[in-house]
Amino acid sequence: MNVSSILFLTFLISFADASYQESSLNVVQGLYHAFWAILVEARESVLSALPDKSFVINIPDDVAIPPDKAIIVLEMGEEHDCGAIWPSSLRTNFGEFKFEIPWVHVTKTSTAPFMYKSLILQSKESEVLGSELLYDLNAHRAEIQMNSTSYTVDVNGTTLRAVFQNISGHETFKNASEYPNFSAYKEIVSQAWFGQKDTLCAQHAYDFDRALVRPVTMLLTAANGLFPMFNLSREVTSNGINYPLGVAEVWANFTMTTPTSCN
Repeated sequence: MNVSSILFLTFLISFADASYQESSLNVVQGLYHAFWAILVEARESVLSALPDKSFVINIPDDVAIPPDKAIIVLEMGEEHDCGAIWPSSLRTNFGEFKFEIPWVHVTKTSTAPFMYKSLILQSKESEVLGSELLYDLNAHRAEIQMNSTSYTVDVNGTTLRAVFQNISGHETFKNASEYPNFSAYKEIVSQAWFGQKDTLCAQHAYDFDRALVRPVTMLLTAANGLFPMFNLSREVTSNGINYPLGVAEVWANFTMTTPTSCN
């Protein structure tokens, strides 16, 4: 989003719901090319990264991880033709990295899970500004480089680098429905999400009927200090989405709503 796009979306948000009550509109669209990775980490460490100690994580039984574990999701991608649904002249391309915790319940009695977007890194300052002002996200500017085999994020010399490799027999992108294990990602990225305020939420809607997916393996290294809320300064090796909770390379169209009340 450039400055014009930010101003236009601010107007739409005010028009749609000046008090951030119950309604929301799809005001952003784009084409997302990303590597999605699930990291299974110690539950206590993940809980400590949440902004409120009263929050709980309830992971569905069909996600087969030990009870002392929880999940972090890394989205390493590029947004294409992304911005206001109208006019199209306000859309742009940029790199975006997301550090997220899914299946968060902000009260012990809440039924719907939320995604906590802990950290957003973006390659354009205008996108950072929009993320902060419109959605109250913890967003920062970063140098981001992406190609078919690697993804690099650099924040003032502190880096994350992921190297990806195609899997024999799975080199071609296929419809998302061809990979049953991809259902975990579909559920995760469809959750309403919040950033620095758990009272302000938004939501993505991905066109999974036409999304293209292929499994890739990942070798990830992150420097100490890149994630102040979570120590990920080690090598992480992951299978592809042809295995449960594996890594997926994704092409998908999406829309995103205005911010609204999380209630």
